Amino acid sequence: MVFIEISNLSKQFEDITALDSVTFSVAKGEILGILGPSGCGKTTILRIILGLLSPTNGDIRFEGKSILKIPAELRNFGYIPQNLALFPHLTVYQNIAFGLNAKKWEKALIIEKVESLLELFELEQQENKLPHEISGGQQQRVALARALAPEPTLLLMDEPLSSLDTTLSFHLRWEVRKIIKTTTTTAIFVTHNPEEAISICDRLVLMEAGQTIQTISSKEVFKSPASIKVFQILGKSNIFPVINDKTDDTGAKLLQTSLGTLPHPNFTPDRPILGCWIPEADISLKNEEPNLNNNLQITGELLGIVWGRINHRLIFQLPDNTQIAVQLPSTQTSLPDIGEEVPLNISHEKIRWF
Repeated sequence: MVFIEISNLSKQFEDITALDSVTFSVAKGEILGILGPSGCGKTTILRIILGLLSPTNGDIRFEGKSILKIPAELRNFGYIPQNLALFPHLTVYQNIAFGLNAKKWEKALIIEKVESLLELFELEQQENKLPHEISGGQQQRVALARALAPEPTLLLMDEPLSSLDTTLSFHLRWEVRKIIKTTTTTAIFVTHNPEEAISICDRLVLMEAGQTIQTISSKEVFKSPASIKVFQILGKSNIFPVINDKTDDTGAKLLQTSLGTLPHPNFTPDRPILGCWIPEADISLKNEEPNLNNNLQITGELLGIVWGRINHRLIFQLPDNTQIAVQLPSTQTSLPDIGEEVPLNISHEKIRWF
């Protein structure tokens, strides 16, 4: 069921086009992610949905009815900004209760609601503390609890985990998803972090320069990307465009890439093949004999190593000066030296074509 529908949304700021005919929908109970680099129009979409900006063109329909003429304060949408905007002079309890007091809920209902949220977010021991007296993760929970307290029909989140360190952000993303699903809230989650978006959201709207590149399930985004741009937005390395396609003497179709000439994949694509992606963990450094029918071998010069606790990333430069990354477990102690030329083996079965 379509809950909210954004149709041909455009926004012009003088000579700058912030949004260009953006169209997508959100189902009831869904967490939809808007993913893209800074400046692509993500926050502008949220501000228009909230009623803080008016679009130049297009419409927003909520349960089938346009909401463009409804004032922001009457839309009953929750919002978590990037800086969380907790009231520094109010306690955790008072922050969560703020929206309920503003809507003049009965005192008994406010107490009941706030206490249930304190329990849900495991903040019972923090209720009398001020925001600066609790951790960043707890502040995040307070902001989410405050936004959910008035029971919004739609929750909008603008990069809410971006200010946290990597470890805390990783753990909180699962909590955010669980709580939103537990409360059956429909939500739009804006982020530039691909892992965050895929972990939290059911579907993704991928954006670049004010336009939607693709709308797709989080589960399918790596299987069915619409273009090379999708992989770039997802922050993936090891993307190699197809330079040319040709047929050999036996009639077999071949694809020419900077990795070399590769056999055409054994499936019938519904559109021309644009390139390939090779997961970092699927490249071997073993000195094997190359075989055109089974695996490709290419020589790379080791430029550097990104050391990790679980995995190391080795960055190689190929003969045409493009780069390729290889992921190895940190338990592997025998690694090449910087500047060393190493054979890289890639099984044809591991190559993902799009």
